[in-house]
Amino acid sequence: MSLVSNLVPLLLIALLCIYAVHNRLTTQVNRFHHAFVHLGIQLKRRHGLAKELLRSPGIKLSGNHPIVEALVAANNEAARCLRLARHRPGEETAMAELTHAENTLDSALVRLAQMVEHSTELGASKEIKRLLDELGEAEKRITLMSQIFNGTVMRYNTYKHGVSRVWLANALGHRQDATPLGFDDSEMTPQAFQPAF
Repeated sequence: MSLVSNLVPLLLIALLCIYAVHNRLTTQVNRFHHAFVHLGIQLKRRHGLAKELLRSPGIKLSGNHPIVEALVAANNEAARCLRLARHRPGEETAMAELTHAENTLDSALVRLAQMVEHSTELGASKEIKRLLDELGEAEKRITLMSQIFNGTVMRYNTYKHGVSRVWLANALGHRQDATPLGFDDSEMTPQAFQPAF
């Protein structure tokens, strides 16, 4: 009887520890999912601004220009990858595809901004200037949101890899590390979208 009465409290403590670890892992997952939702809103806004820019009169007239065609393709691919990644935030393949698509879109937007800067007609358009300014602001928010997302992913991974929690995390279904995004910061600067008119 005394052996059983000694084991019951130990078993309860072990169950409480498992429950606490499970709750903490779930909270960490919810945090990076929530951060991804906010990042997704900003990325979707950028995709919308890129579409608006493509519909603006001056850009629309140069529709068969290789830079414009590249932007259309990059924007469509980035929007597709975002739709898929929404259901799998932190998953390695989804994050790699989204990162690649967004970096390609960044490059296409920078090339378009350079094209606008070198064109007198496009540079004179107030609509295009407004959209490029809005894209610059969107880039600031995307940079901030991606840093927040990556931070929450790192906190989840760090917690999961705690010495006593590794086996428990695996047993509770948290086998894979969450993958952060790897956006290129080299071209994702708001200044890249502000041509000198």
